[in-house]
Amino acid sequence: MTRVTRGQLMGGLVLLTLGILIILQIFFIIDLFTSWPLILVVIGLSFFPANPHTLIGWVIGGIGVIFLAVNLVIFFFPDFEAWSGLVGPIIMIIVGILLLYRYYHGKRRQTPKPTLEPPAVKGPPVPSTPPTQNNQNKIE
Repeated sequence: MTRVTRGQLMGGLVLLTLGILIILQIFFIIDLFTSWPLILVVIGLSFFPANPHTLIGWVIGGIGVIFLAVNLVIFFFPDFEAWSGLVGPIIMIIVGILLLYRYYHGKRRQTPKPTLEPPAVKGPPVPSTPPTQNNQNKIE
């Protein structure tokens, strides 16, 4: 996927999400202040068509999910607002776990698998019989 195509996809998804969130706020279905992290989730999801294993998509989408969960908990249970200070450290822990997973997962892929076949010998073919006086005369 080219950079222009990825930009069009991301821009279209963000505008679509923002428009839906504004319409839902106008009809008093959802509060835009509470649901703004959905935009981060959509940005994270827009990275996946180009490369499903991209780390940036997981990080941005994960941060959006965490912020959305925190905002919804604070919105529905205002007594838990004191816990909102944990969002930053939780994000750092999750990003650290993702980076370590990616490191160990990539390291496992790079190790060659053992084979039972002997390695192929490259070079000129080896004669089956040693040259003798008679064979040397025929070669010359």
